[in-house]
Amino acid sequence: MRAPSPRSRLLAVLAAAVLLPASPAAASLTDAGGAPVEGTDWSSPLAQIVGDPGCVGTAAGAGCRVLAEPGTPDDDGAAALAALGPAGAPD
Repeated sequence: MRAPSPRSRLLAVLAAAVLLPASPAAASLTDAGGAPVEGTDWSSPLAQIVGDPGCVGTAAGAGCRVLAEPGTPDDDGAAALAALGPAGAPD
């Protein structure tokens, strides 16, 4: 009996890889303990919604926080503004 050629071995491995069922992907990311991480399920876009946004409407919810303090150069000292250079100077 003749030994199979390297080409036929490669074809057999490729055929097995294509025909064997792959394991399904997880529906969401998991933490180190194996528990699903909230809001990472990609089965549908609605599955990624954890809850209502914290800053909806006029009443701020528990998750509402200021991301940045608005400010103007008028708030800064003259020395700080002078260190930045003239406003019309190219960067």
